[in-house]
Amino acid sequence: MVRKRGIKAQELDILVHEAIIGVKSGKYKSAYAAAKAFGLRPNTVSKRIQGGSTRQEARQKQQLLSTVQEKTLLKWTKELTISGYAPSHRVLREVADEVRTNRRRVYQSHLQTQQPQQPQIPRFPLGQSWLPQFIKRHPHLRVKLGRRVEAQRMNGATKDVLGGGVV
Repeated sequence: MVRKRGIKAQELDILVHEAIIGVKSGKYKSAYAAAKAFGLRPNTVSKRIQGGSTRQEARQKQQLLSTVQEKTLLKWTKELTISGYAPSHRVLREVADEVRTNRRRVYQSHLQTQQPQQPQIPRFPLGQSWLPQFIKRHPHLRVKLGRRVEAQRMNGATKDVLGGGVV
């Protein structure tokens, strides 16, 4: 299982963000002064001010699903969980793979209409660590253990018990 992002890393991101806001608002004269005030490396603050990306942003190109696809997957998971059928890890991986396959299909058909033949991108399967990393990227997701419903309860849910008005 992939470990969660550390509290120190989260606090560091917040401090860097505050330092950038301080420099842009004029509270600090330079990136160096802001970095010194917050106890950060001056290089980090100056690179971020110049438009540098965080490690997480820089690695997005290497992810198997785009940001939009991950949002689609999150929305589907949320809707399914609200309805009472939280997806299992296996189902989530299968749907993610299907979303990825559909993107490739749409992308390849788009390329064929606008440009000459492009080389096929090899299709790598989702790895074993993909799902734990996906959950790590989206900390609001939680693993929910399913509960079995007793057979007597299921068999006892008849029209007579629930009420005569139910059809």
